[in-house]
Amino acid sequence: MDFILTEEQRQLQDAVSRFMTREYTFDRRRAILKSVDGCSTGTIVYDATYAIPSQNFNLHLIINVTYTFKHGKWLSVIDQGTEIPA
Repeated sequence: MDFILTEEQRQLQDAVSRFMTREYTFDRRRAILKSVDGCSTGTIVYDATYAIPSQNFNLHLIINVTYTFKHGKWLSVIDQGTEIPA
């Protein structure tokens, strides 16, 4: 494969690089990742296995956690686990 850029592609690459350096700083990216536009709740489903082999203990759970976004933080409001038979 030929990855040699044309002059026009190099100019575009340089322009995008300058823009990203100037406008999309690390702090700006961090702020964007923390922002939640129009969303105040979220749910994450975890598939968890807890095991203690020396005690022959093995537990498989599906855990559903609901979060709400308040005062600039995500807060857990509901944590429900359901055991899955082996």
